[in-house]
Amino acid sequence: MERSQVLAHRHKKLQQELYGKEPKTVDDIFEMVKVLVNKNVSSNGTELVSMRFEVGYSNKVQSTHSCTLFERLYHDTKAKPGFDGRIWLRFTRSPKGFGSENMFGTATWTGSGGGGWNEPWDKIVKLYYKAPKHIQKQFTNPYCLGYGYKFYLADFPDLEKDIKQQKIIAQLKDEKFEYKFQKTWISLKQLEKDNRFADLCVKTSSRRNLNLDYT
Repeated sequence: MERSQVLAHRHKKLQQELYGKEPKTVDDIFEMVKVLVNKNVSSNGTELVSMRFEVGYSNKVQSTHSCTLFERLYHDTKAKPGFDGRIWLRFTRSPKGFGSENMFGTATWTGSGGGGWNEPWDKIVKLYYKAPKHIQKQFTNPYCLGYGYKFYLADFPDLEKDIKQQKIIAQLKDEKFEYKFQKTWISLKQLEKDNRFADLCVKTSSRRNLNLDYT
């Protein structure tokens, strides 16, 4: 069995063991990624506390530094149907290793990016660094990462089947097929911490309120 096939089976096995089913929708992929990333970073003493997807469907997702699981890695650079966009991840502390290691088992790919990409949590990050030291010490420094992001339909057969059906329906209606997906998740525990932190910062400044707005 080729290395790429071994890797593919390992990814799918992890998905089944940790997520429990084959993803059928992009929302399923979002939830699966959340579970697997948290599992991957847990051994480093950190925890995923928030995540955001902004992806859209394309008939030609570039594969110059990625590929579908069952292809020989990095040898086929032909663009393929799938989704691309961005992913943002927020942890309780810096995870070790490369961003791609945190995504192991998800059958999804991170691209350029890294630290400093705080977009969904920009308000809370800026607030943290402007807060007095005695307030900072009461809360954890928000550690955020952001990357270019992609995944291929070939790795998710149930999603591929659904997309094909939606494209046929759009064609029959003489409509252009589009599929965009955005979703933000934050753990209830972290949301409560962020709100307490924001309230404390407001009380020590002249600001009347602060709407974090994670949607």
